[in-house]
Amino acid sequence: MIQRCVMERCVALAIMSAVSLAAQAQPAPKPAAKATKIWNAPRTPDGHPDLEGIWSYVTATPLEKPGGSGAYIYAREDRENPVGGYNSLFFDTVQRAPKDRPTSQIVDPPDGHLPPLTPGAQKRQAIYAEKMMRPATGPEDRALYERCILGFNSGPPIIPGGYNQNLEIVEAAGTVALYTEMIHTTRIVPMDGRPHGTLEQWNGDPRGHWEGETLVVDSVNFKDQGTGTLLLPVPMDEKLHLVERFTLLDDKTLLYQYTVDDPTIFTRPWSGQLYMTRSDDQIYEYACHEGNYAMPAILSGARLEEKTSGEGAKKTSIKP
Repeated sequence: MIQRCVMERCVALAIMSAVSLAAQAQPAPKPAAKATKIWNAPRTPDGHPDLEGIWSYVTATPLEKPGGSGAYIYAREDRENPVGGYNSLFFDTVQRAPKDRPTSQIVDPPDGHLPPLTPGAQKRQAIYAEKMMRPATGPEDRALYERCILGFNSGPPIIPGGYNQNLEIVEAAGTVALYTEMIHTTRIVPMDGRPHGTLEQWNGDPRGHWEGETLVVDSVNFKDQGTGTLLLPVPMDEKLHLVERFTLLDDKTLLYQYTVDDPTIFTRPWSGQLYMTRSDDQIYEYACHEGNYAMPAILSGARLEEKTSGEGAKKTSIKP
């Protein structure tokens, strides 16, 4: 009897030991996976993405990869020279962030370079460069951004550079307003499907529509003297067809994409993109000529030369 009890006890202990070892061999249960949070863009009363706010387009990504068109790069200025130009106090600075990892804003052509200029654009470039290098005899000899008619980074298209790099977007029923800090220009974009007009304008004639979550702005009817952009090798002309896209990626990031098609300037269309960041800063008045004595000095000097020479300076226009 005692022997039988001992045997039964041993069998029970063996079973318990086997169960324990089996339990230890099982993998530990994995913690419950956290649900991926899906971000939904805020909506305007008419149901479209709410893009309103102030967006900074300061970026550390250059327009072109090194070895491109040789276009004027604003960063080449002597920023520490306090005489004859701006020093570093006046320029926006930014640390290179993950969104700045692309080596160029240009995404098409894939090599990150501007397409070659047409033969006509090359002649236009030479004329433009000559007028910019010689002493001016009147305001027409200076670039549009120097005359405070257009901004050199606000375009369109928007190509960052220098300072005052902020865009404010305001949405209303049937209309979107794009207000750039530089030269305080507001583009009023009708969203009601009306056709383009025929009047040429400095910033073109824009029309907008929605493609899903993306605001698309289609612009034509530009003037033939360019849109003021400083980083292009030559001003574009009245043949420019510009398509811009604004897509809200998250609450703090706006993706800006654009395609330039100007067949008399570039041998093929090209596209660029950059990421704009929501800003809590304010947009301030861009008093471009406030306290600026350069233009009166240019004009008075030219008129004095005309008077003393007795010949009169030949009037020229920046228009090639």
